[in-house]
Amino acid sequence: MGRTFRLVTAGGARGMTPSERIAGFLLLAGIDRPVEKIVQTAKGKVTQIIHLEDRERIAGFRAAAEKAQALMREADAARDLTIATAKHAIGKAIAVGEFLIQMSELLSGDFDEWIENYFSEEFSRRTAYRYMKATRYKDALGDDCPDFASLKELYVAAGLLPAPDSDGGGTNNRPSPPLYRVKVQLPPQDAEDLDPVVRKALMADLKPAVDYYERLAAVEEAA
Repeated sequence: MGRTFRLVTAGGARGMTPSERIAGFLLLAGIDRPVEKIVQTAKGKVTQIIHLEDRERIAGFRAAAEKAQALMREADAARDLTIATAKHAIGKAIAVGEFLIQMSELLSGDFDEWIENYFSEEFSRRTAYRYMKATRYKDALGDDCPDFASLKELYVAAGLLPAPDSDGGGTNNRPSPPLYRVKVQLPPQDAEDLDPVVRKALMADLKPAVDYYERLAAVEEAA
């Protein structure tokens, strides 16, 4: 037999009356009986609360525990499904990026034209390069790459999406990838043979690394 504990019926949180507390408790326990009774006194009829019996308390506490545990199991299952879905989505995105990288190497300077001519409006050149950049970022980190909880987290880490506000959370509690690890994959052809669009995109990607290299060189010279 379970412990009866104490059910506070003197009002309190959320302004519930004792009758409302007992009624809610009985509803949770699945017990169908009135909460109040009318008693005839010398001064007239008075409404009184029918207090809980020990068996009713035990039934209510047991029902509450079972419901809480059921909700916990649902939450755990949803969490596991979310993690599995995130890993699946990231795996698919990386597969897309790997395929596009292969096509960019095969088509060389015609890669952007291939995208513009054969891709629908939904999948633009920008979308294609997003997949490729995310794939290169993950490949560059290798075993040091953290397990991202969502595809959005991968995009944020790769610099494809802005980081959330400090109050927004999301990636603050995840291990940060090493900032010193840099891998650059250059096109196989000479710079002058690059398509102008590809050349501008490559310059934009390389500029942060070049700027940081210049700062590092300045520090070394001053040391």
